[in-house]
Amino acid sequence: MVFERLKNKEKLYTVIVSLLGMCIFATEVDIHSQSLKDWVLVYILTGSVVLLNLFPIILPPKANSFSMDSAVYLATLFLYGLNFTLQVLFIFSLIELYRNQRMSAWRHLFNFSMYCLMISGAYYSFLFFDGNIGKINVHHLLPYLISLLVYFSINVLLIFLFFYFIGQIFKGALELGVLKEACVGYSVTLLLSMVLAILLSEEKYFGFTSVDYPKLYIRLP
Repeated sequence: MVFERLKNKEKLYTVIVSLLGMCIFATEVDIHSQSLKDWVLVYILTGSVVLLNLFPIILPPKANSFSMDSAVYLATLFLYGLNFTLQVLFIFSLIELYRNQRMSAWRHLFNFSMYCLMISGAYYSFLFFDGNIGKINVHHLLPYLISLLVYFSINVLLIFLFFYFIGQIFKGALELGVLKEACVGYSVTLLLSMVLAILLSEEKYFGFTSVDYPKLYIRLP
């Protein structure tokens, strides 16, 4: 009886999160607002997210790993806003749906909706604390820190509730070591997202390589 109740709550929770994510996507995304050059950048960023998920960063001592796709989403969010970022997320989700067919479609939808909630939460918290979309201000880091904190908090909350409703609580989720690893991972995510945002703002398609590397070649005898 208890198992059936938890299963019903899990389904209800999944439906609610999925509906919220789809509503955010439907209200915030306008595919007609992008130019042809913008779509090229959308595809490039989507490709980078795909590669980051194919080749995650391995962490010692055990077979732990994490992907830096969140760094791409946050960098895109800081530079191009919510509409642009959700389009990158949507195309990646379609690719992931085709690539990972062993996972059920509703789980793909749930993951997509989770990211929609996380990205939109980070976006509006960034704006609320006077963040400026389109320009990276290294002298005013509070909006970036708050947006990352909101992004992380929504992620943890949604995952915690999911496991709660399926009857599997994280026994070690609040251990100090686990929290330290999470903080380090998200600190790296914020740092890399800002580095990527700076590179994208300087050279949209190729970053610093299109500027500095030719100069290095010229200096060689």
